[in-house]
Amino acid sequence: MFLAFISGCQPVFAARRSCPIKMTGKVIANLKIEVKRTTVIQFPEKPSKTKPGSNAFHFEYIKNDLAITPLKIPARTNVFVYVGGNRYGFDLQTVWKGGCDIYEIHPVGEELIRVDWYE
Repeated sequence: MFLAFISGCQPVFAARRSCPIKMTGKVIANLKIEVKRTTVIQFPEKPSKTKPGSNAFHFEYIKNDLAITPLKIPARTNVFVYVGGNRYGFDLQTVWKGGCDIYEIHPVGEELIRVDWYE
């Protein structure tokens, strides 16, 4: 970074790989989570609740994102994420290569599962 500053170049930071996913509430999306990396699921709205099937991954909310880091190798679990009254389902599995840094969620159609909250 010091060399880039000296030469007058601006460093460019971008996700290694961003993957758009069109989702309905009736589909469970398979997400590859790379070992020793954090993966982000980007939603159109801020997630309100997450229900994982196991404690194999760490989850953190950051604005409209859900950041996921594997805690075990290998690891696999399902997780349900509640966003704006909709439910999204995911099957998470660790991989050494081939995952995305950012999964962009794009809801489609009337097939989203609406969930009414009473808290």
